[in-house]
Amino acid sequence: MTHDDETQGCRVRYADGRVALEAWAPGKAECVAQAVRGLVRDAVWPAAAVLCVEDVERIEPRSDQDLLARALKRAIVPLAQRGLAPADVQVVEESDGTVTLALVLVRNALLRRMPATVDPDDVVLERAGGGWHCHAVITARPLAPPDEGFTERGHRRGGSGIGTGG
Repeated sequence: MTHDDETQGCRVRYADGRVALEAWAPGKAECVAQAVRGLVRDAVWPAAAVLCVEDVERIEPRSDQDLLARALKRAIVPLAQRGLAPADVQVVEESDGTVTLALVLVRNALLRRMPATVDPDDVVLERAGGGWHCHAVITARPLAPPDEGFTERGHRRGGSGIGTGG
């Protein structure tokens, strides 16, 4: 899956329980935002979702890689712990070196897969070609697509609630 133009975007590939994502943008903050958006677009099926809350966090990163890893983890935690999916993300670099991460979270989102962990050793955020580029690998567990056990509105089909019915 690719979402991009010439100056910014992301690519996401899934294989063997791992999501590999790559993002680029003119600025560091937008590059991180593109990576988080790519992770979310890969994990969440487009569906009717209900706005729940805006979650704002100030991050004091130890390094560029730490910033990317923490932003990705911040998007994963609401999915895994509260069933809330980030619908939008903003990343702002502050003059004091901190970064403000704002996630608009929605509920009732259908998930393709559940991102689980970000290995800090598999995260790179660096200047490249007049802009910023990042790469990260996230472990993820696949979930049933909407046509395999879910109706369009996200309700399970069948009596058991497992698989495609029955």
